[in-house]
Amino acid sequence: MLPRTTQSIATMLTSKYPAEHGVMEIGQPLGHANLTLAEILGKAGYRTAAVSANPVAGPLQGLDQGFETFVDRKQLNHRYGLTRPLDAPVPAGMGPAEAVTAESLRILEEDDPRPLFLWLLYMDPHWDYNPPAPFNEIVDWQIFDFYKAMRRFPSSKPTVYFDLNGRSSAARRPISKLYDAEIRYTDAMIGHVMASIAANRAETLLILTSDHGESLGEHGYFYQHGALAYQPCMHIPMIFSQPGRIPEGTRIDLPVSNIDLVPTILSVLGIPAPPEADFSGLNLSPILLNPSKTSSSKITDRIVTGESGTALYPENPLRAIGGRDSADLQFVRDQRWALVQRHDRAELFDHTVDPMLTNDVSADHPELVEQLLAGLDRRPLFAGRWRTARDGRFKAIRIPEAEGIRWELYDLEEDPLETTDIAEREASILDRFKVYLEEVTQEAAARSAARPASGDQEEIERQLKALGYIAE
Repeated sequence: MLPRTTQSIATMLTSKYPAEHGVMEIGQPLGHANLTLAEILGKAGYRTAAVSANPVAGPLQGLDQGFETFVDRKQLNHRYGLTRPLDAPVPAGMGPAEAVTAESLRILEEDDPRPLFLWLLYMDPHWDYNPPAPFNEIVDWQIFDFYKAMRRFPSSKPTVYFDLNGRSSAARRPISKLYDAEIRYTDAMIGHVMASIAANRAETLLILTSDHGESLGEHGYFYQHGALAYQPCMHIPMIFSQPGRIPEGTRIDLPVSNIDLVPTILSVLGIPAPPEADFSGLNLSPILLNPSKTSSSKITDRIVTGESGTALYPENPLRAIGGRDSADLQFVRDQRWALVQRHDRAELFDHTVDPMLTNDVSADHPELVEQLLAGLDRRPLFAGRWRTARDGRFKAIRIPEAEGIRWELYDLEEDPLETTDIAEREASILDRFKVYLEEVTQEAAARSAARPASGDQEEIERQLKALGYIAE
């Protein structure tokens, strides 16, 4: 699982890990050498259509490959008067989820005899949480000033995400209500699409899943996703439904991932994979269609891997190494110092007394700056990612720090909230994951050098700033 939209969607549509399909950063385009689910279904006679409310999951990112129709965020903005979350502090016209639903219903009503593959990407719920009426009636509006300031002053986002002034944790309960209200809003909008399908296409294979989760303060990370690799950001729903074929109410308690979607969908639909396909995911159809049968060891004994996104805020106290893909911002932190390299200058901060990194003291410590710069040069942006591996019970996390690699291990069966690190107590279990993750990390590092350039980097960066993924 990958808690960043572009990488996760690329994996979802190709059954490839980021190091394989080449999308290593948010907003980065998928190369045309990749084979997508839409391309396979199109060649099999399907009409292919997509509606995406997320500006970093569209044609600019190459995710329209194989789709006859792709309605992206710009088109939704134009057709339905959307202004949220980009560019304007107050929503006008429809909300994003309503627009996705309206466009989806239009596509479903079109007269075309071919079978339809329709991929929908709802952006809600997403920070900043702003559900429309009547769903916002449950909200405690005592946090309105806090919420409004967040929208008006984007530079305060690191303060919110990492609780640098204590206000995020203080507002956790009412803001969580906002998040829940957005879920209710989106659920209602998806319900309209499902009602149309049930009335007119009852035999349809329906899949509900997500590109990532959301952290609502767990492990000190608030109202965001991507920087860390704990379960709130990594653990997503994956629900399959097809009347008469997939048994209802069955829960499969095995490690699965969105990388399994393409081979599973093709198998359920009875479409053979093309000879050139080389999926990294597994076909889950045997346990979907016959859950009472014993699953193959390939599924039951597998280890599922994941990784964090790049940490784009040097103020983040939870990440020791990070940066931006264009390499105009990189940082490294140890227990006291944070070195931030911006363009052609390096800044040094004592984050123990200056958590917002406002007082550059590089002139007072030139030797320390040189030392930290040397360490930064040895670490490509890729090196700062957190990596995870899990089986049916345990989850290991590989965490790069300035002093080396730190490991954590959790028993998700006994400790689903990941509150107790058992790495020291269960060293033999951790060792098995260590070997596996080090191999994955080395392979990914070898592949990461050759990555396609973004088609419109300026537009992508504008969208990332508006979404709160990078600093202003």
